[in-house]
Amino acid sequence: MVFTGRTGPTGQPRDVVDTFVFKDGTFVSRECEARCDDPATGKGRRLIVAAQPQRGPRRAAALISLARDLGLARTARLLARFDAVPGEARLAFLLSAAPNRLAERLLTHRHIALGLAINSPGNFLVGGGGGIAMMAGMSRLFSLPAVVVTVASAVAPVPVVVLLLGPAVMGK
Repeated sequence: MVFTGRTGPTGQPRDVVDTFVFKDGTFVSRECEARCDDPATGKGRRLIVAAQPQRGPRRAAALISLARDLGLARTARLLARFDAVPGEARLAFLLSAAPNRLAERLLTHRHIALGLAINSPGNFLVGGGGGIAMMAGMSRLFSLPAVVVTVASAVAPVPVVVLLLGPAVMGK
């Protein structure tokens, strides 16, 4: 996968248009490869850490800070790396970081997983349907029309049964 974005050295403006290639579970900067003597050593990959797409304020900063405060250092590092990934490459990044086949399947079929999570008993433990939808939106892996169809499909069985069988099915 190939993406374009703006990059620059850490602490300096991101004023260099760059091409990022996703391979071997990480992003490689074409600009870094061109400027570094030995790209195989990863010398130039320090530039990658500062690479972020042009967008508003970092939305994940509070979540990263919360993870650090709770002592979840690996989670904070993963969230920080995920926040730096351009939108088009987020799914590929998560698939490369998936710990097992189940996680890969959940990511591949993420709309079904979202519907099941919203419909699951006890989902209040992770913020309920609203919290689940908020986290799905923060990931920027879902489009609004797809989420609307998913949520409608997830909650539709009960109203459809009541519509077809009448209110008596509810026990009244």
